[in-house]
Amino acid sequence: MSFRVLIVRLSPFRDVVKSTTHQFLYGECARVLSDDCIDFAFFPSENERRHHDPYTGTRTHTPAADFDLMLVVNSYAVELINLPYILKISGIPYSSDERRAKNTKPLVILGGSNALASQAVLFSEDNALADAVYFGEGELSVSKIVKTLAECPEEKRRNRLAELQSEITGLRVFGAPRATVKKAIYPGTNTELLASAKQALFDSNEAGTVRLMISYDCPAFCTFCFEGWERKPYREVPFEELVRAAKHLKQETGAETLEITAFNFNTHTDVTAIITAMNSIFCQVNFMSQRADILAASPQLAQYEAAAGKRQYTLGAEGISEHMRLYFNKNLNEQTLLASMELLMAQSAVKEIKLFYILAGIETDEDFADFSSFLVKVAELKTRHSSGARILCSCGLRVRMPFTPPRYERLLLTK
Repeated sequence: MSFRVLIVRLSPFRDVVKSTTHQFLYGECARVLSDDCIDFAFFPSENERRHHDPYTGTRTHTPAADFDLMLVVNSYAVELINLPYILKISGIPYSSDERRAKNTKPLVILGGSNALASQAVLFSEDNALADAVYFGEGELSVSKIVKTLAECPEEKRRNRLAELQSEITGLRVFGAPRATVKKAIYPGTNTELLASAKQALFDSNEAGTVRLMISYDCPAFCTFCFEGWERKPYREVPFEELVRAAKHLKQETGAETLEITAFNFNTHTDVTAIITAMNSIFCQVNFMSQRADILAASPQLAQYEAAAGKRQYTLGAEGISEHMRLYFNKNLNEQTLLASMELLMAQSAVKEIKLFYILAGIETDEDFADFSSFLVKVAELKTRHSSGARILCSCGLRVRMPFTPPRYERLLLTK
């Protein structure tokens, strides 16, 4: 019987339809397995949970317990509460110890952007909800894990997985000899792998949209941000590779819309060349959030983006005042933020500017007064340029992420 892999998301399909993680895992598996050996499963919808529908692959409807390997994606911490539920409805023992003792399948390997903060899967240092956790970037390593296990007799796969801990950077196998595990960093960003891989197509409203990641991680060191401290070094995919990958995406999927993804897309050295090239391949090219300081320092960039069809902008202001931005090590003063907004308001095509803020819980009356003053200046800019752009301000509460400086701050236990 062929080796079968189930790619599992811990959130419902509607919530992760725009995500590229399960697409990435499919591409890694497709390098070494045929398409009919790879399936997907998402967290059941409310209606499916109410009717106790069996937990199966969406393509083959094979029960989850019949797969040889489950690759579980953990994107954020609170998703982890869904993993034991999925194991329960699948009839898969909760602990790696019990699965090892019974030598049952599937093997369960957990990874994703929250892997380094996934301690909740542990029962002990040698026993967990998952059989293994993978930390870091999985390019080529995931395909090596899958290929190695697929070539191994079923009764020997658990032992072989334990051996892989010493062979693959970033892999921690529970029950294997304890060892220092380092986060995996993909060194070969001169070659684009995600978009260049075989693509899985899903029946959804997003079927006509594909995504192209142009850089890895972030060059900044904002104190609140997991990306800037844990995910280093910053690496750019070369322009020529991006063009090749974009053409492959177009040929594979026939998509009309491309979303350029990066933590901040305008940090890429060749951002204007990328915009031009992608617009020659796709009908619509969208760009995600960008740094306000780079936008202010490159006045022509706003004109370029508007000409390319961008109508909505998201700028990470983060702190509500100069004082709070210094606290966040944001390296963004009010003058620069206003300059970037003025450049956008000068473009009549711009319809919306969204400012994202973080509340740390230590803001003072002076900070809120600075924020009010800033909004008055924004209103004056709108009037001066007769801009019809809608200004949105949204905020989130600061979370003290692992590996960032705020983890060492004193606790604030008041409201």
